Amino acid sequence: MCLGTACTETVAEGMVVHTDGPRVRRLQHTAAALLIASHRVECGSCAKNRRCELQKIAAFLSVKLKPKRFRAKLRSLPVDDSHPNIIIDPNKCILCGKCIWACVEQSGIGAINYAFRGDRIIISPFGGDCLVDTKCDGGGLNPVAAAVEAGIEVENIAESGLIDFQQLTSFWHL
Repeated sequence: MCLGTACTETVAEGMVVHTDGPRVRRLQHTAAALLIASHRVECGSCAKNRRCELQKIAAFLSVKLKPKRFRAKLRSLPVDDSHPNIIIDPNKCILCGKCIWACVEQSGIGAINYAFRGDRIIISPFGGDCLVDTKCDGGGLNPVAAAVEAGIEVENIAESGLIDFQQLTSFWHL
């Protein structure tokens, strides 16, 4: 039996979905190893140290943040710091998609999405534009960004009480 992907499986009555088990864990380890091999692991000098999604994944899977299984394939992609509130750094991004979700679901703008495929995939404004040249005002993203930065799961933002949505002005680094 093959493991299907969530984005291609059709939901059916009585369907059983296994999100844990040896086969799932093996796929998670492979995905984590690929992320680690393509990520600059400079945790000590990184602003997101101890609040990093890659560190959370490594801790969950009990793996070290050193490429072992796959040869390191680091890229030097340009950082989009054109927007006054948001920086997109594809060299540090782990492609979790939280920013895309926030941009589409919270702000309704959809200024960013996945671009390219395979080991070339990045999160970018459509057509490779600079973020400042899009309709993104950063307003819909900031509450989610601040919550993610604080380690709050996206589903629990409103209940957390840690965010004053009226006073919020934060800088989001993707």
